[in-house]
Amino acid sequence: MTAISGKELLTLCQTPGPRLRALVHVLLILLLAYSLAQLSWRLLPAVEQQGLLPTPTLLGKAVPRSVNNSRVQQLPGWHLFGEVPKQVVAPELAPIDLPETNLKLTLRGLIASPDQNEARAIVAGPSGKEDFYKIGDKLPGNVELKEIHADRIVIQRGGRYETLKLPKESLGIVSKRSASRSASQRRNTRVAPRRQPSSLRQFRDTLLNDLQKIADLVSIQPARKNGRFVGYKLQPGRDAGFMTRYGLLPGDVVTSVNGVELDSPSKGFGLMKSLSSASTLDLVVDRNGVKQRFTLPLN
Repeated sequence: MTAISGKELLTLCQTPGPRLRALVHVLLILLLAYSLAQLSWRLLPAVEQQGLLPTPTLLGKAVPRSVNNSRVQQLPGWHLFGEVPKQVVAPELAPIDLPETNLKLTLRGLIASPDQNEARAIVAGPSGKEDFYKIGDKLPGNVELKEIHADRIVIQRGGRYETLKLPKESLGIVSKRSASRSASQRRNTRVAPRRQPSSLRQFRDTLLNDLQKIADLVSIQPARKNGRFVGYKLQPGRDAGFMTRYGLLPGDVVTSVNGVELDSPSKGFGLMKSLSSASTLDLVVDRNGVKQRFTLPLN
């Protein structure tokens, strides 16, 4: 079958006969439609042709092309390309040269430590009431404890730093131990065997020279009852067997040492004078509500 040219179609259109002219018109329309279709496909870019692909279906239903905004908002938190390290802000330090505070506060004692979480200070307010304080606590006078050093503390008062120093002489008063005791007290007194006396001497020497090394032998924490200071609670230190060697148990509360009642935090610091020359260590211990006495040889 030979192709029909445009001139031949025009000639057929002029040929008499209605049927023949109608057939020629149909052929012209088909030829025009085909030419337009070819031209349209050539002009469309490849990207738009891809967009004409049918939407994929899942289980017979069309998958919507809408974007989940909630998941888009979560993208920054996924750290797809790693996380930028946060800058560590150094803690604010007080200046070196600070004025002494004029508040009516008295520093009765302190435990300085490289670990600031373990450092403690004994501060008495204007009324004379004293208590243990750690860094960040509010002291009497609505000032904040900022730093604890070997001989002073640093407080913050209305945005200003001030110091409170230890008195040149210890304020702790050591009362003399009574030479006589009742018969019932003597019966309740336990004399520890003379085992490892060097360990007790080491304990005393550590108390006198380096209080921070006490943690190697025993952990000492303030004990209170009904809000009142009653002594020091003992717990094992790094040397777990130190306490049990001398009959002491975890949780024992020492209420008296060598006749000095530990009814205030500063009394413990006042004992340093008597321990330097003492030959024995007399302890009164509250064990589950029962008072017990221990006599430990130091020499």
